Amino acid sequence: MDTQERNRSSEPTVELINPIDLPNPKRREFLAAMGGMGMVLVAGCLGDDDEDTYLITFTDQDIEVEVATDEFILFQALDEGVEFPDNLCEIGRCGRCTIKYDGDANDVVDHTEDQQALEADQVTDGWILTCVANAKANFDAVVTRPGD
Repeated sequence: MDTQERNRSSEPTVELINPIDLPNPKRREFLAAMGGMGMVLVAGCLGDDDEDTYLITFTDQDIEVEVATDEFILFQALDEGVEFPDNLCEIGRCGRCTIKYDGDANDVVDHTEDQQALEADQVTDGWILTCVANAKANFDAVVTRPGD
């Protein structure tokens, strides 16, 4: 084996992973790790221990979830056992993690600009895309999708 072949065989390999191809728990861990990389540097430096929290009651599953204003509803709900359909994109595009609030969703959540699955009138009608929504009030909701 010549020197060039030896160097090639000892080079590290990189495998590209498409998060949508991972099973839900692994995809969630991957996306959380990727999104949290920058936050590791500032963790503990912000000094804001007085973060507001809100209670969301998933009336169809009889589960209450406490969510801080800086957390997306979906991830806390999953941690508490709320069931959503499989194959969630978790980035605001697929629309599978929607919940329905009885009122204008703008009154109880703020959606990030990543929200692409719902039209403005759907949000006004109470639809919430949980993967890109932060709570700003206590509310009751059910897990469902527009058209169901």
